[in-house]
Amino acid sequence: RTEKIKLPHQPDRLHAWLKELGQRFEQRQVVLAIEACQSALLPIFLQYSFLELYLINPKSLACFREAVRPSGSKSDELDCKLACQLVKAHRSLLSEFVVEDESTRELSLLVGYRRDLVDQRSALANQLKSILKVYYPLAVELLQEDTTTGLAADFILKFPTLRALQQSSLHEVRKFFKGHGCRLTQGLEERLESVAPAVAVTQDAAWNNPHSFMACAVAEQLKSVIGRVEQIAEHICILVEQHPNYALAQSLPGAAEVLEARVVAVLGTRLEACP
Repeated sequence: RTEKIKLPHQPDRLHAWLKELGQRFEQRQVVLAIEACQSALLPIFLQYSFLELYLINPKSLACFREAVRPSGSKSDELDCKLACQLVKAHRSLLSEFVVEDESTRELSLLVGYRRDLVDQRSALANQLKSILKVYYPLAVELLQEDTTTGLAADFILKFPTLRALQQSSLHEVRKFFKGHGCRLTQGLEERLESVAPAVAVTQDAAWNNPHSFMACAVAEQLKSVIGRVEQIAEHICILVEQHPNYALAQSLPGAAEVLEARVVAVLGTRLEACP
């Protein structure tokens, strides 16, 4: 007998339904299939030990749908029915989802979010460079084309225009770079000497003011993201060093700090489940 029920995506309603399900089947094993893209529901499902979970790859479900519905028609109700049939008929070919330990789950999420933050940093850095090139190209030269750093963000916030830079003393600019850990090399000195004779793209305030405003806005966002990247990297490092398989990841030739974290997150603590 097939029953159909539609539940709202609300934690209280889902918990109530799952508790009722457990009582109905007297905590005996219940198979639950969900699309992998709906894994945000996992923290709820994992609280109920009687559930046997199967995460269905959306691509697998789409292929199954195409096989039974060549017309291409699709609906949530159809996908639910197909997921149910897939597990009932081919359960032996599917892998049951087995939860990892708390440390591995946290590490896996942090590694993914670090990657997202790094992508955000790159996007903001590219946006900042594009803005600078149209009104303040000397800043890009002084930063040696690298706008991904806290140095770049702080430089733009302190010297948002060529005029602001030229009104500052060379000693002050030197002090700024030195305060950010830059060595006063010959190359840096040569770049700093180019500040005084530099000519602005234009003196038109209608061009410079909007661009400098936007450059500072992006620099503030970039500085914030850079700080978060550093914080999440520190937390990842602590978790990796405490992980049972840290030594294994560290033994891989050429494994850098970022790669070690990814390897540990993938390996988890259940090595027997790795292909």
